[in-house]
Amino acid sequence: MAAAFAAHADLSDRYVIDVHKADKAYAGTTIFADRSDPGFPVIVEVDMAGKMVWSYNITIDLGVRNDAATDVEWIPATDTILFTRPSGVYEVDRSKKIVWSHQAPASHDADRLPNGNTLFAWGWGSDSTVPEVREVDRRGNVVWKWHAADHLKNEKRHLDKEGYSHANSVVRLANGNTLVSLRNFYMLVEVAPAGNIVWKLPDLFTTPHDPEILPNGNILVNTRGPQVIKEITPAGKIVWQYRPNPEDVNVVRYNHRLPNGNILFVERTKMVEITREREVVWQLRLKDVGPDSSRQWLYKGERIPAGRTPAPVHAFVAPSETLAKSGERVLSSDERLKEQAERAARAMLTQMDKNGDGRIARDEFKGRAPFESIDADGDGFITAKEAEAFHMKRMTRQGGGRRDR
Repeated sequence: MAAAFAAHADLSDRYVIDVHKADKAYAGTTIFADRSDPGFPVIVEVDMAGKMVWSYNITIDLGVRNDAATDVEWIPATDTILFTRPSGVYEVDRSKKIVWSHQAPASHDADRLPNGNTLFAWGWGSDSTVPEVREVDRRGNVVWKWHAADHLKNEKRHLDKEGYSHANSVVRLANGNTLVSLRNFYMLVEVAPAGNIVWKLPDLFTTPHDPEILPNGNILVNTRGPQVIKEITPAGKIVWQYRPNPEDVNVVRYNHRLPNGNILFVERTKMVEITREREVVWQLRLKDVGPDSSRQWLYKGERIPAGRTPAPVHAFVAPSETLAKSGERVLSSDERLKEQAERAARAMLTQMDKNGDGRIARDEFKGRAPFESIDADGDGFITAKEAEAFHMKRMTRQGGGRRDR
């Protein structure tokens, strides 16, 4: 085994930089988990040109699912890297020495908290008695844990695979509560220290991943079927979204709002930085590996600011508090579906209605679906109501349960 984990040479030739618009991208280095050599994962840090500046071969006992999730988090105070493997959570310094570890089931996410404790998630395993979320101190003492099964008995479980809830993200909020993403329930929940759920956003079709609290109190999250990165309010209203080309982006694993407002996301075979206007300003991809590749994946990543000077961190305001201040309520699934269909219909008319008459003629239509499938009354024009009805049907079909990876 030691020979198999021999030190990697410069891995720069694994990566291709397709796009780098230096005047728009957030400058720094990017650190990420590279699992493109199946069975022998490595943490890599590259500069904006894709040249490797640091790497760490994961040589520890990995436990089950050697090829699976690896969260990577840069800890600015110590310039160390926190990462997860199925056997636990580990912290490695720049000399490639493990300086802290905790052995317990861990998978998709781990965060170092301001008090020095570590919060992490466990998404796999069929044993619902194993807590999905744990917080441990530096000595390894469990100071808080949360069992999803104790609090979700009356909730719809959409998927029965890869764990009871498949918790894939945890975030400690400013009020002491914890935001948890539950893939198999298509749901985000805010959990109080006592374990009770004080806010929930269900039926996020499909399979929500990696929610992040933004400075305005909204939530950045990605969902699948189709793949969408979206900014939503705690009430569930979509205020911004980015839908990548499905032929180019297969499965998004991570999304993060950078200090300049851009969004960095990690797909199976590439990392992409986009602006608020959805312009791609930086893109790294695995060389000669397509987006449908099986298990030759990148996982989570993070942009480290130039000079390793950390940017100010905003408070992660709890969704329950933002919702209370807004005076709104969480929209029902039907209300959210209608709102999304209306949004999609408006976008369709904005894009295709060239003469501005409020409808789309056959010669203006550029969609993939047959024109007749949207023009319900057959008069040769698509109205806003017809576009909305079409999108409502399409979204209902997509929300009926899609496979996940």
